[in-house]
Amino acid sequence: MKELLYVRPDYVTRGDDAPTTLPDAHRAMRMALSVGEILDVPYGVMLAASNALERAANDVDADERRFTVDEVAMLAEALVEIRRQLDAAIDRDNFPRGTGGDLIKREAAQPLELDSGETDFDRVFQFEDDGRVGAIYPRMSIADLMETLPNLVGFFRNAASRNLEVALIEE
Repeated sequence: MKELLYVRPDYVTRGDDAPTTLPDAHRAMRMALSVGEILDVPYGVMLAASNALERAANDVDADERRFTVDEVAMLAEALVEIRRQLDAAIDRDNFPRGTGGDLIKREAAQPLELDSGETDFDRVFQFEDDGRVGAIYPRMSIADLMETLPNLVGFFRNAASRNLEVALIEE
């Protein structure tokens, strides 16, 4: 999580003459997957999405880090499920509700420090003073994630429909 303070790659389609760019998309993708791990998103969906993300993000031997065409389509559908689960877990004012809300409350109640005294950078949610849940800095805010998810899904679906790969670009 610490790297999101400093590295925020854009996503760019590859494979045709009209590349499309989605700025700061990697930050939103990492936040979405972190949220999905807390909610009741099926294990297989999360495993496939996490594996694709880590493979692409850490492919230091490649000329350009990319998601494959198959990964692009799978990631779009994983993001749809994460958004569905998040919509069910918090209301418009970010108050937790339902089973997903209980999962968020349990995660938000965890200490911010590990037993070693170091900050737990894997934490996602925290309680606000009024009982709402928010995202722990440096993570993307819940409001920004909710606004960005439809764009990210649309970007991946568009790339998948055109059989394009998606590259991670750091400017």
